[in-house]
Amino acid sequence: MKITYSLTDSEGTEIVGSEVRMPTNLPVGEYTLTTTASNDDGWSRTFSEQLEVTSGGDSDRWMFFATGNRVPGGTSTLPTAGSGLNYVASKLFFGTPSYKTREFRLHWSGFGINEGGTAPQELLAPGNSVVIDKAFLVVGVNKYPIDFSGSTSATIASGANGVWGYCLPGADIPAESVIGVITEYHTGVGEKLLYGYRHQRERGEKIWAAGDLASLEALVNADAASTAAIDTNASYNSFTQFQCFGPDFMLAKGDWDGRPVALVTCDSHGEQRNEIAASADTRRNMGFLRRWLDNPGGIGRIPYFFMGTPGAKASQELATNALKRWAILDEAIAFNTSGKHPFTVILNQLGWNDNNASSATWWNAINSLNGRLKARFPSVKIIGLTVFGKASSTAGYAATATQTVTSPYTTAILGLVNDNIRSNAGGNLDGYIDAFAAWSDPVDSYKWRPYLGMPQRGTFVEQAGTDGTATWNTFKTDTQLGVGFEYRFGTVTGGVVTSSAPNGDGTFTNTRSLSFGAVVPTGTPVYFAVTNDGSHASPGRTVEIADLLQQSDKTKLIV
Repeated sequence: MKITYSLTDSEGTEIVGSEVRMPTNLPVGEYTLTTTASNDDGWSRTFSEQLEVTSGGDSDRWMFFATGNRVPGGTSTLPTAGSGLNYVASKLFFGTPSYKTREFRLHWSGFGINEGGTAPQELLAPGNSVVIDKAFLVVGVNKYPIDFSGSTSATIASGANGVWGYCLPGADIPAESVIGVITEYHTGVGEKLLYGYRHQRERGEKIWAAGDLASLEALVNADAASTAAIDTNASYNSFTQFQCFGPDFMLAKGDWDGRPVALVTCDSHGEQRNEIAASADTRRNMGFLRRWLDNPGGIGRIPYFFMGTPGAKASQELATNALKRWAILDEAIAFNTSGKHPFTVILNQLGWNDNNASSATWWNAINSLNGRLKARFPSVKIIGLTVFGKASSTAGYAATATQTVTSPYTTAILGLVNDNIRSNAGGNLDGYIDAFAAWSDPVDSYKWRPYLGMPQRGTFVEQAGTDGTATWNTFKTDTQLGVGFEYRFGTVTGGVVTSSAPNGDGTFTNTRSLSFGAVVPTGTPVYFAVTNDGSHASPGRTVEIADLLQQSDKTKLIV
């Protein structure tokens, strides 16, 4: 290990310089390098720099890299191809890591996962083949064709693991860019399509449909507005929104610098659930865990891939009917020499849906999955996450006193499960992240943090409503609110913000998806809503949980 320093004048001429050598390399971890310069007249200046020593990078290793991509989960039925709409195209955007990327392998699956009681079992199949006619990597205004084993197209058999495509754009993609993927696909009218994504209008994502490939490509090439028949205002940002097809596993070679890359087993809390489309950040992150991993704080953005879906149970992951994704992961590993993985660490967030009146039974479901993961990847570090709670409220989660903890998410039951995660009772974990502490009220544990104790998000600058009867759905605030987010003000909650437009005087006019009659006076504070069902965080609370989770905990992912 060596540290080299140099002092130069304003012309760039070195005045003094040297290097200090240590007999051994520093272990992987975080360090602070402090330097003090001083003179005989009493002047001095001290500089401190945070350093992260990693295990070293590898520019020839295929790694997970994209933000916002996901396995093909969705509703209990796959979409049906309509007449004149059986040729479909999606244009989706994903973030890239904090280093350059230059070579890409993308995967499309031939199955679906019902995000319900059977998740993450891969039980859905279209019953017919789906053809990818063409696919492109989009970088700025440039489109680069994706190759499927020497062809521009690929046929995916019903229920098959799927196909890999390859793309070499010929130029490096800058760090922390946003790239797009266009997938043009079709099947016969009345047959089933494949799915996995809901497009995000706010980020420029689009979906098109036509009755033939030429007509579809005309829409794609013109970057026309999304096809209204499959992109309706009534369904957008709801669970009835059209679900389009796109890549799931996404790999890249580039200047990977040795930072952790996470494979995540997850359920609705870690993946997204109440964030459907509009509330995604600029890099397509939804859910507290994606937002936390991709936050530039701590040791920096952590690339990831999420294996799970809403509804997933630890007892059903990497088990019967839930092995196709893991077989695809094996294919991804095979692209690397010497069996190197496209990830360096595993995060297991699963467990909430395995709830049981017996803490031993509940814990066994989580620990058994940890054991299966350890058996499959014996050399990989596995980090557990403590499990969120559940509580109802008679006053919109304004205080803990009006909340009731829902069994079995109690101190006596969930408390023991989380204590087992913290103490590594099963011996299969290499550490834990206390996600429960970011969810729970710090004083009245096992209840949601009340919205009144969280940061204020704005203030009403004029009264909304008149007589308590006439309804309204627009209101003015002193700050711009987030589209796709639900807010709480006074006694009013419900409905997401669909627009927040500046008025030119420092105020903003906001439109909500629902109308109310209650009068909200000038000066009323605005907060993120907490939850609609007592189980799942609202989009705003998801952001707050991500912010409360310590960025310093990322050091636990270093190997």
